[in-house]
Amino acid sequence: MEAFGASDGSSNLPRATTTKPQSINVLIHLQSRGYAESTLKGMSKKLKHLSRYADLTNPESVLKLISSKDNPNTKSLLASAYGYFAEYYNIQWGKPVYRKSDSPIKVP
Repeated sequence: MEAFGASDGSSNLPRATTTKPQSINVLIHLQSRGYAESTLKGMSKKLKHLSRYADLTNPESVLKLISSKDNPNTKSLLASAYGYFAEYYNIQWGKPVYRKSDSPIKVP
């Protein structure tokens, strides 16, 4: 692991590094399976976030990062993105189940 967070102190999460080709290989695989470009774009952002603060080859590290998030919707999306990564690289990982919550409708 590298030093902690951004140099401006905006984040106190430890940074981890995972090579970009690992995530790119997963995205190429999903693209070949017919996933939409918008889905791949979102998946790329989530894998990039996970790789920035967790070791993607260590499921416990990823689970710890995901569980530290506040929003159950965010947790669900991150867990799904990592699920594809783990499946591609045959990493044993029990995907946690997070229930998406409906946010209240805001009337202007």
